[in-house]
Amino acid sequence: MVVNDTYPTTESPPDGRPAVACPACGHPSAEHDRISARYCAATTVGHHDRGCVCTVRTTVGTDDQTAPKAN
Repeated sequence: MVVNDTYPTTESPPDGRPAVACPACGHPSAEHDRISARYCAATTVGHHDRGCVCTVRTTVGTDDQTAPKAN
């Protein structure tokens, strides 16, 4: 099995289209750095419920999504 250390670069969608939310953390997928993208992908594939490591400064609803989730 070959492990690739890169993650495809994504761009924010043009105005008028909603941002695609990451299924693991809820942040816009286009705002993930490489580490966050790999962590969230592993979280989703492994069906884990663990905190967020994203460095984006986005709020979803009223919760600050930059802090780890409480268990």
